[in-house]
Amino acid sequence: MATRHITVVNPACTEASGVVERITAGGLPPESTPIYKGRRNTLVKLDCINGTFDNRPGMEINIKSFRIPPFPNDFIYRFFRPGKARRSYENALRLLSMSFRTPVPVGYGECHQGVGIGRHGMWPRLTHSYYLCEQIPYKNMHYWEWRDDIDTLLPAFAAEIARLHRHGVWFRDFSPGNILVNRTTGGDYEFYYVDLNRMEFDVTDERKLMQMFRSITWCDEWVEKLARPYALAAGKDTAPTVGMAVEAARRFRDSRSLKKRFKRLIGKEGK
Repeated sequence: MATRHITVVNPACTEASGVVERITAGGLPPESTPIYKGRRNTLVKLDCINGTFDNRPGMEINIKSFRIPPFPNDFIYRFFRPGKARRSYENALRLLSMSFRTPVPVGYGECHQGVGIGRHGMWPRLTHSYYLCEQIPYKNMHYWEWRDDIDTLLPAFAAEIARLHRHGVWFRDFSPGNILVNRTTGGDYEFYYVDLNRMEFDVTDERKLMQMFRSITWCDEWVEKLARPYALAAGKDTAPTVGMAVEAARRFRDSRSLKKRFKRLIGKEGK
């Protein structure tokens, strides 16, 4: 079966082109350090890469390997919709252009397989794909509700969500694990976003944007506590805004519960 490799490298990270090409052709490097291995993707860290990236002498690189998409997505991602690695890279560049923070996108690689036809061949199926970005040291926002600095974090985080919405950014996977936070020496908060492949821009539907409250916490009380300063930062009426946020969270929990019950019913839970 013929294989074609496609690699795209950030112009600010041209020294990494060889790394992107090597990973796309050969898979995750054996010298990389595992971070996470799940059913849908694998994360590893590659220690310092020689070269200059974004005016820095070197960079630790985070590599996300996406699973081979099942049929018919393997064909859809080739012809009709960008694959997850490409979307992650392009969405990162878009966020940075809008002055939001995300680890520096280094590039992405895709493997396409199919039967060669003619001189150039036809490559109809996406198989392996990889997204490479900067590895940053900040912790994610798991258990943010119990942080010692919650009184200052809460309004800062609410204002950040309002800023995302003003720019029409809808982050479908807006969960604590996909948000990294750094507090500067001056006391300000910097929020970085990861796992960007499920993101839309130029969204104006308010109810759709409010769905970003659905998985940020599992407690209605904390949804309310976050939605109140969000309404203030967004210039919205508090009561209906809090109501939409809580409704989004409850609908999400109900759908997850229904999905789990269905999996138990058909005997696929945990598979």
